[in-house]
Amino acid sequence: MASGFLLGGLGGHFGHLLDGRQGNITMLVLLLLWACVACLVAGFYPGYHGIALLLSGSLIWGFGWPRVQDAINKRTGSARRATVLSAASLAINIVSTPLLFAIGKFEDGAGITGALLFLSCFLLMSGIISIIFLWVTKRFARVEA
Repeated sequence: MASGFLLGGLGGHFGHLLDGRQGNITMLVLLLLWACVACLVAGFYPGYHGIALLLSGSLIWGFGWPRVQDAINKRTGSARRATVLSAASLAINIVSTPLLFAIGKFEDGAGITGALLFLSCFLLMSGIISIIFLWVTKRFARVEA
């Protein structure tokens, strides 16, 4: 866990080096693909290398979460910013509780490989839905302006 926290901290610390080179949506898509591939590879080829792949999730979090917070900061007025950031953090906890339960059930029935494959599919499906939502709302916001 300490290694995961260290990787998350390093990702958050050095993530700003990627700012300006890629847009927020592009970067989130790349991080989503990275997470899906890491879960797929760790699921199909279990072993000690899977630990490194799963720890890369902390690195992904370190790169991605500050970018999400920055996007919220830029798009939300100061009167509602703290509420929106708190709601975003709460949403993560609300989604993770049933997701972790489902992953545990998959692990009971199909083993760690099945659980990782389920996680990869969940990440890919929810990521695609989120990206479509971001694209539609961004496009809709341009039409209104």
